[in-house]
Amino acid sequence: MADLFECPSCKTPFVADDKGLIARRNGNCSACTKAQFLKSIGLPEDFLGRNPQGG
Repeated sequence: MADLFECPSCKTPFVADDKGLIARRNGNCSACTKAQFLKSIGLPEDFLGRNPQGG
């Protein structure tokens, strides 16, 4: 069963059905988890969304 959570970082509500996964993410949504991971390895938060052509 899915539950409603609120991301402590961005305060955005989101629905998830894996409470264990959310606990491992410290309650963060997937977007904030991705941004934190990219920052931890020295990449900008928008790295995966950038256009490789530079345009």
